[in-house]
Amino acid sequence: MRRVEAGIEIVGVSSVLSLPGGRLEAVLGAEADVDAALAGGDADAILAAQRRVVQRELRYMAADRRTSAVASVADDGAALLLRTL
Repeated sequence: MRRVEAGIEIVGVSSVLSLPGGRLEAVLGAEADVDAALAGGDADAILAAQRRVVQRELRYMAADRRTSAVASVADDGAALLLRTL
C-alpha cells in the first residue's frame, strides 16, 4: 500500500487498531524511492536512494494537521506513519 502524508510517500503494510476514542492506522514500511530501489535489487541504487533520503532531510518526524498524521523516516529509508481515522 502507498500513503502520502506530511509530504512523504511511504510504501508499506497497514494495520488499523481500535482504541478508546477512535481508530489508529499504523503504516510500517519504507520511503517510496528506497522501496523502489529495494525492489530492483541493485545495491548501488539502494545506497543512492538512501543518500537521497539523507540529502532531502527526510529523517525527521513531520506532522500534518489536516489529516492528524505523523510520519517518521530514518536515514536508511525505514518509515513509520501514524494517523487517526
